[in-house]
Amino acid sequence: MRADYLTLSNDRKVRVEFNWNVAADLILLTGVDIDKLIGGNADVQLLRTIAWCCAVEGEAMDGKEFELSELEFGRLVSMEGIVAFTQILVAQSKNSAQKKSPPPEKGRFPRVFFRRKH
Repeated sequence: MRADYLTLSNDRKVRVEFNWNVAADLILLTGVDIDKLIGGNADVQLLRTIAWCCAVEGEAMDGKEFELSELEFGRLVSMEGIVAFTQILVAQSKNSAQKKSPPPEKGRFPRVFFRRKH
């Protein structure tokens, strides 16, 4: 799996990951139903919370603790960062809906031909 990183305005790279843990955390933190996210109806405040949860999860997946609060994180995300995050979020959402790799072919063995010596 490819890791996606968001560059903050202080040049720090933070891994962001949208997964089931993030979806569960969003519901706990905001009380917003996941249907609001799927429909693309997230407002700016919700988008910041999503980005922060994704950063917390991404850094945890890299074995790091994310020490920034949501507000501190929001201060370090530029307009370029907002655009980059939304692109990452869309890409990760699309990738999770697709199969990662095709199933292995069954019963395919290399053919070995033997020649008879006369």
